[in-house]
Amino acid sequence: MREAVAEALGLLADPAAGTDLAALLRDPEKKVRREAVKALGLIGDAERVVDLLPLLGDRSSDIREETAEALGRIGSPLALPALQRLATEDSDGDVRRMAGFAARRIEEQDR
Repeated sequence: MREAVAEALGLLADPAAGTDLAALLRDPEKKVRREAVKALGLIGDAERVVDLLPLLGDRSSDIREETAEALGRIGSPLALPALQRLATEDSDGDVRRMAGFAARRIEEQDR
């Protein structure tokens, strides 16, 4: 149920949903956290970058990868150092690739 709520809030793309989605980032269920991350990425509210950054250290590589993608979509330079570090240091190749892509996307927006 919480997973479906997170997905629906993302589809609405309403920044007002950010507070509710940020609370779901701490959910014990991986699927709920992943949908909340996706939704925040779709909404694109730079104020939520601080809520997403801790998930770059999540035990689940799926969550780390999804978070990197969401941060790249949002495009805030605040996420750049963490993404660059993840792109070289994460144990999972898919996470490293996505973090590198997200970092490049932010760098290109900054030009």
